[in-house]
This record gives sequence, C-alpha cells and structure tokens, in this order.
Amino acid sequence: MKNTKLTVNIIELVSKEWTVEEVDNNLFKVYYVNKGRGNSPKPFILPKIIEINSKFMEAVGMYLGDGKLSADDKHLGFSSIDMDMSRFILDFFITTFKISLKDMTISIRFKEFKKKKLANWSKALDVPISKLKVQLTQRTRNESCEMQISGKVFRIIFENILNTIRKSDFLENQELRRAFLRGIFAAEGNIAINSKENYIVCIQFCLCYHELKLLELIQKALRLENVTSKIIKRQKDTSLTIQITNWNNYYKLWKMDLFIRNLRKEFQFLNKLKITRFSCKINKNMKEKLFTNQYFSDRQLGYLIGAYPTLFHKTRYNKNEFIKVEFLINLAKISSISLEEVKSNLIEFRVNDITPINDKEFIDFIFNLKHFI
Repeated sequence: MKNTKLTVNIIELVSKEWTVEEVDNNLFKVYYVNKGRGNSPKPFILPKIIEINSKFMEAVGMYLGDGKLSADDKHLGFSSIDMDMSRFILDFFITTFKISLKDMTISIRFKEFKKKKLANWSKALDVPISKLKVQLTQRTRNESCEMQISGKVFRIIFENILNTIRKSDFLENQELRRAFLRGIFAAEGNIAINSKENYIVCIQFCLCYHELKLLELIQKALRLENVTSKIIKRQKDTSLTIQITNWNNYYKLWKMDLFIRNLRKEFQFLNKLKITRFSCKINKNMKEKLFTNQYFSDRQLGYLIGAYPTLFHKTRYNKNEFIKVEFLINLAKISSISLEEVKSNLIEFRVNDITPINDKEFIDFIFNLKHFI
C-alpha cells in the first residue's frame, strides 16, 4: 500500500441487476429500468477506474464531514459556508465523476438576500447566476452553499465508493492519510481561541455521536502521525470532540498542511502564529556580534528593536535568556548580519520559551513570518 497506487474499479461496485454499457476505454454508461410503476432513474456516464490520490482523499474527508447521503437513495448533498471548499467539492464531482451541472441543484442560502454576495458566490464557484437558486432562512448566520446531485444510480454508487475507501488500508499511506485529515479538518475542524488573551487553546475535530466510525478513522490517522489527542464526549449536545493541545502537536499538524483546504481556518492559524512568542538561544559569539554596536547605546538599541531598557538589559546580559525572534530579526538588520548566519548559530528554538522544536523548515517559516509582520 505504501508504494502502490490505490484505485477503485467503479464497474465492480455496480449492482449485478443494473445495465452497464461501454462508452469508450475510460467511460461506461450505467442504468436500470424499473419493473413496476414509476419512472426509471436516469442513467450516468462514469469513469471505469478512479485513482485515489491526495486530492481525492481531501474531497472524501470534506464530504464525510459536510456531505449527506439521502435516506431515500435518490440524491446526495454537500453544504458549506466557505466558498473555497464549495468550489473544491464542485470541481471534484465535475472532474472526477464527469457529473454535469444539469444533474446538480446549487442553492445559496441567505438570512438576508444581497445581490452582490450572490454574484460573489457565482464568481467563486464559476457557475452562472442563473444556475444558482436563492433560499432565505432565519436558521443561518452566514450565507452558505447547498449542493445536491440528483440520481439514484450515482447516489448508490458513490456510497459504495466511500465504503470501499473506508474499508481499505489508505491510512497506511502517508500522502493519503494526511490528505484525508486535511479534508475532514476543513469540514469539521476548529481552532479554539482564548478571546481574552488571544492564544490557541486547542485544535479540534468536532463530530456527533452517530459519527463514531469517522472518529475512529481520525484517531487512527492522528496516532500514525504521532499526534496525541483526547476525546471529549458531551451528552447535552451529543457531541464528540477530538481535542489536540501542545505546540509539539500543532507543529506536526502544520507540517502536514492540515489547514490549507479551508482558507478561513488557515488564516486564523497563521494569524495566531504571528502573535505567538517564538524565541531562540544563540551562541555567545553571535550574541556579542548582534548586541555590540558602535553607533548606538544600549538604550538606543533597545528602542530600535522594540524592547524596554530593563528587558533589553536582561536579554543582553542574562546568558540563559531566550531572545524573541522579532528582536533577532531587528538586531540582524541593524548589524548588517544575514538571518541565515543568525540561524546557523542557534542553540535552541522554543515556542513560548517552553516547547523546543528542532526543525529547520519550521524555524525558517517562523523567521520569514515574523520578518514580514
């Protein structure tokens, strides 16, 4: 599994009682005729084989979180308040399964209709306004996109595909496992913030009691990534929450690009990174080069880097003191020392002066992030 591609043969998932006709080497037509009363369900032309790559697994994760399979087997749906996620899922069905817009109903739900916002959704989805239905409801705070694909044939086949993937060993493949986590976090993830002190309390996946199997999948994926978590079960609102704390875990989530499939949540995480304290211990020689300046006094140098005199004095003369990344960046500018040279002389890098992280890629990222604040 780790070194081979995972594919699904869709023809094998079709009911033996249905009719399958070959269209070409890559596509087939599938349908069946009702034996009793009522119209027969419409046929679909689908790919014979689909490759389960990272984009596919991101879409599966999103769908398992925000998608819905109708109980009557006649349609499937997806709902999101995020334009980027809605576009991603729309492209997924059109590109992967060749679903036509004529087989879809796309509704934009508003608490209060605004023509400009409808135009924004049309542009984001790349769908004509004439194709978008407007729904007014008092049950939503933000406008949202509701997608529905009608057709019993595709509804049943898509459920069979989801079940096939869930029963496979895709979690043993790092690329697919991380893609699944990105998708499910985009749909069900949350970054809990302490509003008073403005810091990350935890990162979590929020589910319901009936999603126990999905919870087990997420837990297993996190364990394989060496991310520790705990489960919080609340009877009051029948919620199941996978809660992740500690910057060692946050760093691992960042490494797998957990946040990139939801721009709103990615911005929230990056925004908190900007105000988080990252600090370094540097060797004696580099510290001396940075803090010794023939043109400025200690008081002036402290002012230039944004440190009060007492803090500057403590930072300079306490050999065990960790120095804020922002101070190092400013000192490097003043001393005409490259940041690469500064980073090559780091002894230790910490988050909030507590959690050590030893990864050059992450350290480079933080220095770049703080450099442009």
